[in-house]
Amino acid sequence: MKFNENSAEIRPLREGEIGRPLFAHFCRRQEVPLCLRKIGGAWRETPAPFIDDWDENDYKFLIKCLQSTVRTGGVVFGAFLGGELKGFASIEAAPLGSRGQYRDLTSIHVSADVRHAGLGGALLAPPKARGNAQGAAKHYIYYPTPLVRPA
Repeated sequence: MKFNENSAEIRPLREGEIGRPLFAHFCRRQEVPLCLRKIGGAWRETPAPFIDDWDENDYKFLIKCLQSTVRTGGVVFGAFLGGELKGFASIEAAPLGSRGQYRDLTSIHVSADVRHAGLGGALLAPPKARGNAQGAAKHYIYYPTPLVRPA
């Protein structure tokens, strides 16, 4: 299944629909061949291959976090292709920063089978618009995993 802007439905998720069945067709797996490492004061791509994937405990934690986001006034947006969840992004309601000038984009994930086709960019637009409507000057994204270069 390929992504194009006309084939995707991106919409807010209700707390009650965020459960394990929602992720039945979502593939988190990614093979990471290179990572950024600070070497001699400069960031360099270095080989450090590993496979990143979620197990059932990861999904349980994710579901609790996403449900909490909705319950506390934030929004989780799901991207659906052919009725199947293929991506999601979340933004928290609580402002960040000394003047409340930031909004926290706490997640953005795209299923492995549709990556590198533009779904991630399309999925970022709704949470950013939500943050802007709440007065955000900027959006904060914490991304702890290393740089991934497509094979």
